[in-house]
Amino acid sequence: MAKINDVYDIGAAFEAIENELMASMIRNMKRHKAEESDEKMQWSMWQTEMLKSLEKYKHDNKKKYGKQFKDINAKISGLIAAANIEGQMEQEKKILEAIRKGFPAKRVTKGGMAEFFKLNDRKLEALIKATTDDMEKAETAVLRMANDQYRKIIYNAQVYANTGAATYETAVDMATKDFLKAGLNCIQYANGARHTIADYADMAIRTASKRAYLQGEGVKRQEWGVHTVIINKRGSGCPCPLCVPFVGKVMVDDVWSGGTRKEASETGYKLLSEAIAAGLYHPRCRDSHTTYFPGISPPPDGKFTKKEIKEIEKKNKQEARQQYAERQEKKYKLLTDMALDGENEKKYKIKQKKWHRQGEVIKDSITVQDNRNVIKAEVADAYRRQNSLEEQLRKVEETEHALTQKVYFELTGTPKEIEQLKQASEQKKAIGNLLEDLKNQILNKQEIYKNVAEKRLVKDGILENVKFSRKMKPEAVDDLESTIRNLHEKYGIMPKTVVYSPVKVENATATYNWIDDTIYISNNFNDPDKYLEQVRKSEHSLVEYNEHYDIKRKAEQRHNEAEKILADKSVKGYEREKARIQKVEAEIQLNEKRTAVRENVTDCFVHEYGHFIHRHAEVDYVQKKSIYGMKQLGGSLSGDWKYDINKHYSAKGKVEASRISRYAAENPYETFAEGFLAMEKGETIPEQIAKIINDAKNRACTKK
Repeated sequence: MAKINDVYDIGAAFEAIENELMASMIRNMKRHKAEESDEKMQWSMWQTEMLKSLEKYKHDNKKKYGKQFKDINAKISGLIAAANIEGQMEQEKKILEAIRKGFPAKRVTKGGMAEFFKLNDRKLEALIKATTDDMEKAETAVLRMANDQYRKIIYNAQVYANTGAATYETAVDMATKDFLKAGLNCIQYANGARHTIADYADMAIRTASKRAYLQGEGVKRQEWGVHTVIINKRGSGCPCPLCVPFVGKVMVDDVWSGGTRKEASETGYKLLSEAIAAGLYHPRCRDSHTTYFPGISPPPDGKFTKKEIKEIEKKNKQEARQQYAERQEKKYKLLTDMALDGENEKKYKIKQKKWHRQGEVIKDSITVQDNRNVIKAEVADAYRRQNSLEEQLRKVEETEHALTQKVYFELTGTPKEIEQLKQASEQKKAIGNLLEDLKNQILNKQEIYKNVAEKRLVKDGILENVKFSRKMKPEAVDDLESTIRNLHEKYGIMPKTVVYSPVKVENATATYNWIDDTIYISNNFNDPDKYLEQVRKSEHSLVEYNEHYDIKRKAEQRHNEAEKILADKSVKGYEREKARIQKVEAEIQLNEKRTAVRENVTDCFVHEYGHFIHRHAEVDYVQKKSIYGMKQLGGSLSGDWKYDINKHYSAKGKVEASRISRYAAENPYETFAEGFLAMEKGETIPEQIAKIINDAKNRACTKK
């Protein structure tokens, strides 16, 4: 709501009054200390003089703050009324926009709705009156409590002083310490918690303004005969925990828009009043709803992933910690400002600084996350603008090309067309400059986004060194970070380094270096959608190739021919070996159903992580004395570990690998990694290969 800043102003006004009431007390204490010194007053005489000053304190406060309270209450009334009008105006804009998009709504005649509008006017008046009445009670309470505390401090100070264990200054500080910590907490909630008038005003006015705004929206919905609303799922910021069950849900508004239980029954939607009764729109609630236009509004999305729920809980805890730190800082600042004893002042100041630093740390943590959300939205918008500019540039270039052809090659251009050519060239240059600036902005924002992710991965002890590309879209950064975290959570280990290095990767999407224990990623991670399209084309090409050359049928023929030859016991030597190899090659072709297991760039990362697990299952790999699963997978370490179909055990291994993917059958290294990825995706792979992979996990990992 646009008027929310006024809420803060009112809260600050009450806080200023509270602080002045307390400061006035302390000033009186200081003044009477001077009187004691000058007139040699004793504590009994001091108490008598202080009690006399109480009457003046009460009179001055009533006179001084009575007018201020009256002005504040008028402002509160105006704020609530303005929120209602704002709600009406904003809602009518949205309804008219929906109508332009085809929503079949007609304005209900005023005559037929006269009583409804009178009722809503009365509701608004009642809301304003209830809020101002409550504030007047709170204002009376704060003045009364100030008087009571003044008297309490006088007696407590004398008690502390009479013990002989305290100076005048320390006695007054001791008497006022607890009071100053709590402030004038004259408001007691139903749960027993006590709050200052500033805290209460912030809560009460926020709540009342929000309800007035929602009521204003409801008036316009009723006026147009629209009763359905949807509880917003905010893109940034977390919903209130009590409101999570209702977020993204469509409801019939029977509170502000005149919806009925019958309508709820007919549509299958729940009543808004039921959600409110269950906790929605509790005091200080930050969630809200908007009008739901069937067929126009986006489909409801009320689902929260486990990750989102955790983020909600985490952020709410962070915000609670931050608010607590801010309250502690305020408390010790007040104690610092009003301490009479110099040592106490120093002590309070140290604690004030401590809580300030702690609050800033928490605030930075929240801000970083919020900024990431903002940056993410800004980048998405920048890409939309880029697409729009590129489309404009394409059209201008087409115009320029056509005009150039007429003016310079066909020599048929008119003066007007010559001028148009000039304008097109200037437009092209201008759009090109805008595009260049926009692309730089995107890169700068993406760099900020990925830097935050990199720091988090290092800070959390998942990686020692990590470097993503500034060309990676925020969504790609999120997916890769999530993949890394999930693997680390599941297996407890991770390569020391993950680095963006197209040179190291060459033509692949990612690669794991067995020697330096590093996963390198390529440009394919910059735009996962583009890579996904490449994968689809690759798989489609394999299907087309098989269909065009009738690979499966021919492979089956060769397989049957080979089996006939092998069934003939008289066939021996070279011919028999030739038939065996033919059968193996045919089986591999018959098994192949895809090029590779991977479907996206994160699959490629998981594949490389499989190599990492394989590497760490055997301690002697660096010397190439042993590779885990070498014999079982059918590989031969002759120059390089590979399949050799001339050897029976190796041919069998290659055939089994081909059941996973074509890529898996290239060599046992890839068999393991492709098998690992397939198992991570929940697929069933050949039992022998699965056993090797599971055994390798147990050997390599500290966490299963």
